[in-house]
Amino acid sequence: SFSVDMSIPTFNEFVVRSKLPLEKINERLLKKNIIGGFDLSRFYPEMENSLLFCVTEKNRKEDIDTLCSVLSAL
Repeated sequence: SFSVDMSIPTFNEFVVRSKLPLEKINERLLKKNIIGGFDLSRFYPEMENSLLFCVTEKNRKEDIDTLCSVLSAL
């Protein structure tokens, strides 16, 4: 399962926290041709199990929908 931290102000970036191994999440996304999130714990140890995602006007709606589908299926 995953959660989005809504306490943090967002613009086009958002943080997803998961109990699943982050590598597994990114592997599943890559199978759908989506570059996964950035593991924030590399620079912020308190952000363990957190992935940073960025979505801009360059991303197609279909790709964002696929991202949401993969995350929802976890």
